[in-house]
Amino acid sequence: MNEISTTSLMQKILFFGIMVLPFTSLRMSAFGVGELVILFVFAFVFLGNGCRILLLKPAKPFLFFWIAFLFFSLLGFIYNVFFLGFSSGREYSFIFDGLSYLFVFLTIALFGNAYFYSGHPPYMFLRNIFIGWGVVFSFLYALSFFFSSVLGLPLRYHDYFSPLVENVHQAASITCVMPFLLLHLLKDEQSFLLKFFLFSLSIAFVFMAIGSGSTKALMGVVVGGGISLVALLFYRPGEQHRPAIKFVMVVFVFFAAFVFVIANFSYFNGFLERFFLENDGGGARAILYRSGFNHAIESFLVGYGPGSHAPYGPFFSDAHNTLLTVMLQSGFLGLFSFFILIVVLLYRSADNFFLLGALSSALMYIIGGDVMRRLPIWILLLGISYLAFYCRSSNEGG
Repeated sequence: MNEISTTSLMQKILFFGIMVLPFTSLRMSAFGVGELVILFVFAFVFLGNGCRILLLKPAKPFLFFWIAFLFFSLLGFIYNVFFLGFSSGREYSFIFDGLSYLFVFLTIALFGNAYFYSGHPPYMFLRNIFIGWGVVFSFLYALSFFFSSVLGLPLRYHDYFSPLVENVHQAASITCVMPFLLLHLLKDEQSFLLKFFLFSLSIAFVFMAIGSGSTKALMGVVVGGGISLVALLFYRPGEQHRPAIKFVMVVFVFFAAFVFVIANFSYFNGFLERFFLENDGGGARAILYRSGFNHAIESFLVGYGPGSHAPYGPFFSDAHNTLLTVMLQSGFLGLFSFFILIVVLLYRSADNFFLLGALSSALMYIIGGDVMRRLPIWILLLGISYLAFYCRSSNEGG
C-alpha cells in the first residue's frame, strides 16, 4: 500500500511538471520547473528501485534509438575532434546539445520504466497527460481572444496563437498532433459527456494549429486528417492484427498520397516551398539544407557529434530539419536507427486510424523542422506507441 501511494504521489508530481513543460516562457534558464520535476522524479524512482530500470515494450524502440544515436554521435564527436580538427560545432554547442539529448533519453527511460507505474496502467497516465494538455491549451486559447499576454507572458505573436512560448513552433508542433490523440481517446470512453468534451477539445486544437500561422502545423492537420480518413475507410475490426494487411495499408496510403501530389504538383510545389522555407528570407533555408547535406557527406558514417550544425557562410547554423540534424551529428548509422524507429511506430499505429493520423501530423514537423531537443514531441510520439500497444492488448484480451 505504501509503495502504491508513493507511486501515485510521484505520478502526480510528474503530471504537474509535464503540464508546464511546453511553455518555454516560464523557464528561468535552460531548465524550467517541468525539467526540474522530471529530474527529481527520475532520480527518486531510479534510486528507490536499486538503480534498476525495467523497460516496458512500448518504450523500447525509443530507448534503442537514443542509445544508438548517442553512441554514434559520441563516435562522431571523437572523430570530429581528433581527426578533423573540430571542423564542425563548438564546445558550448556540444555541451548544450549533448545535455539536451541526455535529458530526453532520461525522460523516455522514466516513462518506459515499469517501476514508475507499480501496478498503475501506463495508458491511463499518458491519457491524463493528453487530456490535461487539452484543458490547459484550450484555457489559454480562450484567454488569447481577450488578452495578448498574461503577467507579461505572451499568448499571441502578433495575430498568431503562441501561448507562453518563445517560438510559435514550440506550441504549433503540439497543437497539430493533439486533435488526433484526443479523437483516439474518445473511442475508448464510455461517458457521453466525456466523449463530447474530448471531441470539443480536439476541434479547439484544430483551430489552435491553424491559428498558429505555421504552414507545418496546417499541413500536419491536413495530412493527418487525410491519412486518418483513408485508414478509416480501409479499417476492418477482424483484420487489424494481420501484418500483411497493415503493411499494404501503410504502403497504399503513402502511394496514394504520392500520386495525388504528382497530379497536383504545381499547387503543392508552392505549398511545399512555404512548408520547408517558412520565414526563409529569400531561399536561405534551401542553401542551408544543401550545405548541411554536403557537410554531412564528409563524415557520412558517424557524423560530427552533438552540437554539429550546417555550415552557412563563415558560420554554422541549426539544420532546421530533424533528418539532417541526425545525419550531421550521428551519420548514416544514426539516421538508419531513426528510420527504424519511425517504421516501428508506423507499423504499430497502422490499424489505429487516429494514431496513424497523429504520427503523420508529427512527421510534418520531423521533416520540416528539428525536433531532436523538443521533449514534448517525444512525449507525444511515446504516447502514440503506448496507446497503440494498449489497443492491441485490449483487442487480444491481454
